[in-house]
Amino acid sequence: MFKSIGIKRYYNQEFAENLMLQVCVLNINEAFNTISKLTHFDIRFEGIKQEPWGQVIYLWGPSGELLHITELN
Repeated sequence: MFKSIGIKRYYNQEFAENLMLQVCVLNINEAFNTISKLTHFDIRFEGIKQEPWGQVIYLWGPSGELLHITELN
């Protein structure tokens, strides 16, 4: 378990648009409800999709980075 994360003032569009981070959750429906309420952020997301490895919400952050919010099978 990590306790901190470092953030730098650097932006690379190509890197951001090709970055994918998977976040595993215990309840995909709860995660979707939480994401749906995020109105103050410049994000976009798709509904819950069934994939071979589990259920996934595809979420793009304000810099173009892609997050896979996943409940594994």
